[in-house]
Amino acid sequence: MSWVDSIKEETAGNTRSRVAPRGVAWEKWSPEAVAAARAAGRPVVVDFTATSCLTCNIIVKPSFENESVQKKLKEVDAVTLVADYSLQPQNITDELRRFERSGVPFVLVYPRNAAEPPMTFDLVTAGEIVDALNRAVQ
Repeated sequence: MSWVDSIKEETAGNTRSRVAPRGVAWEKWSPEAVAAARAAGRPVVVDFTATSCLTCNIIVKPSFENESVQKKLKEVDAVTLVADYSLQPQNITDELRRFERSGVPFVLVYPRNAAEPPMTFDLVTAGEIVDALNRAVQ
């Protein structure tokens, strides 16, 4: 199987994403997944990423793999979603444009209060993720 076929399978939801940071149970992003988590009163983290994104792989992904971030994600019972932009699917392009972005990396942290807008990050450090999660549950 080629890497393109592998990405197509992941995008279709047939396998675990290879672009998602390790150590957390990431689910496939969709507007419906965000809405369901917010309706349940849970904070949501969305990692918009791609296999070819160097910045995603050397800065953002390691930030999410940080022990303090993973501990905080579990502590606040955050829903973690990965938006794999490797093949530039239209639904992710549309979502990026909605936030006036043209590509990845891009991270959203939605507060558990569904009336509040998400916090947005182009680059994110472990400390910024922990701070955002603390604000998300206030």
